[in-house]
Amino acid sequence: MIIDLDTDDEDLLFSLQTIRKIERESNKNMEIILLHSPKLSEIQQDELNAIDLKCSLLKPFNLKDLHEFFKGDRLSTGKEQKEIEKYNYSRPPRILIAEDVAMNMLLFKTILTKYIENVKISEASNGYEAFQLFKNNCFDFVLMDLRMPEMDGIEATKKIREFEKEADYHTPIVALTASAIREEEIKSMEAGMDAFLSKPVDENKLINCFLKYVKPMNNQIRSKTKAEQTPNQMVHFEKEKLLRKISQDLEIFKEILETAKSDFDSRLSVLGRAIGESEENRIQKEAHAIKGSAFEVCFMKFGEIAKSIEMESDDIVKAKQNYQLLMSEWEIVKAIIEEELK
Repeated sequence: MIIDLDTDDEDLLFSLQTIRKIERESNKNMEIILLHSPKLSEIQQDELNAIDLKCSLLKPFNLKDLHEFFKGDRLSTGKEQKEIEKYNYSRPPRILIAEDVAMNMLLFKTILTKYIENVKISEASNGYEAFQLFKNNCFDFVLMDLRMPEMDGIEATKKIREFEKEADYHTPIVALTASAIREEEIKSMEAGMDAFLSKPVDENKLINCFLKYVKPMNNQIRSKTKAEQTPNQMVHFEKEKLLRKISQDLEIFKEILETAKSDFDSRLSVLGRAIGESEENRIQKEAHAIKGSAFEVCFMKFGEIAKSIEMESDDIVKAKQNYQLLMSEWEIVKAIIEEELK
C-alpha cells in the first residue's frame, strides 16, 4: 500500500494504526510505503515507527527511488539516524575547514558533526585566515579548499608546512576541489597535502579519510553504505539525496537553501560582469565556484551548465550563450528554493 501523507485526512495516523490492528487480527501483513513532504516532522516519530512502515519517501521522488523501496534497499524514516554511532575520542578532535563557499562549509560541518562526538570545528574563508588560525591553534585535521580568494589552498599549505618545520609536528591536510584533474592532485601533494577529495564530497570518503589520520577510541572503521545512486544530470534538484547527506535534518536543509539563494545570486552577478568584460580567468573562477556548490547541494542541471562555462571560458560567445541558459535554470532553481522555504 502506498499512502500520501499530505492529504486532508486529519486522522491518517489513526487510520494507519487501524490497518495494522486489522492485520494482526486476520494474520495478514501488508507493506506500507509513505509518501511525504517535510510535513512528516509534525507527526510523532515514535508513533510512526510503531506502525512498522516498509519505508518512506520524500516528494518529489523518482522511479529509481521507488524501485529501491520495493527491493527493500532503503530504510524507513528515522531508522537510519538511530543506527549511526558517533566516533569517540579521549578529547574532542579539532578540525580546521578552509572553504570560501558558505553552503559547502555548512555541509562539511553537518557531515563531520553527524559522525564525530564533540568535534570542534574552526572556519576560515580563505588561505590567509586558515594560516593565521593554524599558527594560533592546535588542529588534528585540516580540510583545505584549493581555490580561495586572497590566498589559495596550495599557498596556505606551503606556509603551514614551513611553520611546522620549526614546531616539529605534522598535521594531516586534505585537499578539496571541484576539479578532479590529475594536475591539481599532483600540485596538492607537492605542496605537502596528505590526501585529495573531489567535490561534491561523498560523506563515506570524507569520514573514512578523517578516521585514517585521527583514530577514535571505538576504532572500528564504519562499513561503507550502499553507494549513492548515479545522479541524473538533467534533474533540477535531487532533494532526497541532499536530505540523506544531512540525515533528514530539516532545519539544516532550510539553512542550506537560504544560504544557496544568497550565494548564487551574488556569484551569478560577478560571473555576468566577468563575461561582459571578457575576463577569462574570472569567468573560469566564478563558474568553477558555482559548479562545485551546485553539485554539493544537488542542483544538478544548474551545476552542469556552470561546468560548461568553466570548460569553455576562453570562448566568450559560448560563455554568453551558456550564461543565458544558466540564468534561465537559476529562475527554476530559485522557484524550487522558495517553494521549499514556505
